[in-house]
Amino acid sequence: TLVVTIPSGSTGLRSYAPTWHQVHSISYDLAGGTAPEGNPTSYTVTSAPLTILNPTRTGYDFAGWAGLGETSTALVIPTGTAGDLVLTATWKKQAKVASRVSLSYVKKTEGKKRPTQVKALVPQAAGLDAPSGRIVVKVTGKVTKGAGGKKRKVRVTKKVTTTLEAGTSTAKLPRSLPRGTYKVTARYRGDQFYAKATSKALSYTHKK
Repeated sequence: TLVVTIPSGSTGLRSYAPTWHQVHSISYDLAGGTAPEGNPTSYTVTSAPLTILNPTRTGYDFAGWAGLGETSTALVIPTGTAGDLVLTATWKKQAKVASRVSLSYVKKTEGKKRPTQVKALVPQAAGLDAPSGRIVVKVTGKVTKGAGGKKRKVRVTKKVTTTLEAGTSTAKLPRSLPRGTYKVTARYRGDQFYAKATSKALSYTHKK
């Protein structure tokens, strides 16, 4: 007992000896996760059973706490446990989210006869940050080169690489193109959470 009460009227000698329970620490290795509020940081051998709350991590599923017997996603430290504890979070990476890319022309600059830029958009998925990474805009087409009887069709390909910011990216179309009709596509290279994707093609006519 933590409190001893000597009743009124008691007689005789009494002897009391204190007993002590060592306080043990609980520390957490979140391995990139975010800790929940309310997890204990210490306990004693007589503590009531302690339920350990699970952490979270974007793009991962929690696979359990390691450090007290078998790895568990519903860890309870039972009464009678002793010793300092280090609990390590383990994770399973989620499959990448399917992504899509929409490509459109940026409004023509005043005085320009044709669009000079395209805009790529990769929508944000629920529960994730906006997509990041690189967009490769590719301009391809077959043009006629040569003069007189030496004309021939030649495939021309130009690429422009840009970086997504909050899921969008703007790229300037190449100016050094032979006259002709081209297809413009945007290839999203994916990131840690989003899969690769390619946009539908836009038609583009370049006239010098």
